[in-house]
Amino acid sequence: MQALQQHAQLHACTARRPRLILASAAVEASPQVSTIKQGERLLRVYHKTSWNQSFVHGSLCGSKWQDFKMERVPSAPGKWMRADIPLPSGAATTPLLEFVLTNRQEAWDKPGNGGNYVVDSTGSWVVRNGGIQRATGKAVMVVSDLDGTMVGDDSATGTFRGWWEEEAVPRGGVLVYNTGRSLESFLKLLLDKKHCLALPDALISAVGTKVYTQDGSGKWAEDMGWSKTLDADWKLEGAREACYRALAEVGKERMHFRPPEEQNAHKVTCGVRADVMGPVQAVVEANLASAGVKANVIVSGHGDWRYMDIVPLRAGKLEALHHVRKMYGFPVEAAVACGDSGNDILMLQGENPAIVVGNAQPDLRKWYDERARAEPQGTGPGGKQRLYLAPKHEALGILEGLAHWGFKEAAASRCCNRGEQDQGVAGVENGWVMAMPSGGVNGEHVGDVDRWGGALCRCKGEHAGLAAGAPGIVAAGILYVRHAANSQMTASRNLRWLVTPECYEPVTSHSMLHSWSAGVVVARQLGGSDQTTRW
Repeated sequence: MQALQQHAQLHACTARRPRLILASAAVEASPQVSTIKQGERLLRVYHKTSWNQSFVHGSLCGSKWQDFKMERVPSAPGKWMRADIPLPSGAATTPLLEFVLTNRQEAWDKPGNGGNYVVDSTGSWVVRNGGIQRATGKAVMVVSDLDGTMVGDDSATGTFRGWWEEEAVPRGGVLVYNTGRSLESFLKLLLDKKHCLALPDALISAVGTKVYTQDGSGKWAEDMGWSKTLDADWKLEGAREACYRALAEVGKERMHFRPPEEQNAHKVTCGVRADVMGPVQAVVEANLASAGVKANVIVSGHGDWRYMDIVPLRAGKLEALHHVRKMYGFPVEAAVACGDSGNDILMLQGENPAIVVGNAQPDLRKWYDERARAEPQGTGPGGKQRLYLAPKHEALGILEGLAHWGFKEAAASRCCNRGEQDQGVAGVENGWVMAMPSGGVNGEHVGDVDRWGGALCRCKGEHAGLAAGAPGIVAAGILYVRHAANSQMTASRNLRWLVTPECYEPVTSHSMLHSWSAGVVVARQLGGSDQTTRW
């Protein structure tokens, strides 16, 4: 709202589009996206690598060895590559694919135990750390507002990014930011928050009037098909005139046009004092109707000044969400909207699952209370409620909501069997954390040993040790374990858990693993022997 107060004077709106700083030219056709359709005979291979290019070099159904080019995953460039490999009609040979990976620059990625990677069934497969496994978990499209929802507390934003890049991406997840910001404003934010903010696959900007995609190389392209859709029944001059008439009634001290960079061919944005918002909206809507302009009037913000956006009837955060959802081939129940303020209501009130984060503004809280009572029960994924009010704030609230519907596994915080009994750390066997019943000595495997539910280490299939006195570290709320061959605990050899057990209170500094008590993992903050944080 500070920005509204700083610009509380009349700004002349021009009819031209604002200048956009694009890294690539806009395209006429809808962006090309890749999704696996139900029943499609396709292999999808994810490769975790920092290579600039990667190729699947292999034999498909026993045929001659050949190269299949991999593409960057847009929301995790420099971390993941992906290849979609169609299978020949009627292919039944096992294995379907035998392969290794190469960058064609003398670097190769092969199984740690020798031989070649082998795929014996369709679907998505993930290669990392010298191993291969079928992608598990449900693919989700997260469509999130930025300010106050995904962005705010950097540690929370970074926790989401860590989970997204490690777990959601190789399941086929797609990340979309749905914001009132312009592309230029978003790119500036992305630069400011590059240390913690995940890169999206797509951007819905300017209150649903612009859609952009990117390919992981830093190039953004506008979806011109969406812009053409908004042209129907829209009259920019009529929308501006309706605002001018309202301005004439209340005066420039109570209403102003926002700067030109916040306007576009499908959006007129004004700042309006809260005490005249009702009358101004009524005048604008009446003039739009008399001019035959079919439009949505969207009011947002809090405090003394509010934003008022006039956009085409087909525009808005929900309509744009469904456009992008269909573009990527996600069903309604797998497209999760996340917001914190009144201008997010449009995308939260659809049929898709929706998260209201714990720091939501009063207008959204009021809407949630009314809507949650009115909606039928069991309309969300898994028969749960479609609307979810997260106890936690901002990005941590998003993670809570995703876990609520099963898009994110819950943290492995309790032992499968002996959760109410003090236990020591027994070790790691085949990637599973093993908990020792109380009475064991020095972390040795004695007597009955229990397995911690869901805490599967990335090194499944090989032994990773938890050394006495230095069993692991916690960085930004994520538990790491020491590889058996890594006696110095160097960062390059630490292994993350496949199911990331985020700390209840994520820490940004390194912490030592403190203990397992009553089935709960406790972390000791670095430098503070008495400061502990539970998982």
